[in-house]
Amino acid sequence: MMKTLQEMLVQPGPDGTLLLTPAWPKDWSARFRLHAAGNIFIEGRIGQGKLIEWKTTPESARSRVRLLGTK
Repeated sequence: MMKTLQEMLVQPGPDGTLLLTPAWPKDWSARFRLHAAGNIFIEGRIGQGKLIEWKTTPESARSRVRLLGTK
C-alpha cells in the first residue's frame, strides 16, 4: 500500500525527470517526504487539490521535477 501511495505522488519520467503528483486525487490532502531515484528526497504538502509547498534535497534536483495532477 505504501508503494502505491508513493507512486501516486512521485513517478520516474521517461527522460530522467521526476513526475510529481501524477495520480494524486484532487480531494485528498497529504504531507510527504519521499526518496526518489538518484538519491533525491522530495517533500511537500498537498491540500484542497493544490500543491501548497514542495522542495527537493539536494536543491539542484528541483530542475528535474515536473509538476502534474494538482496545480
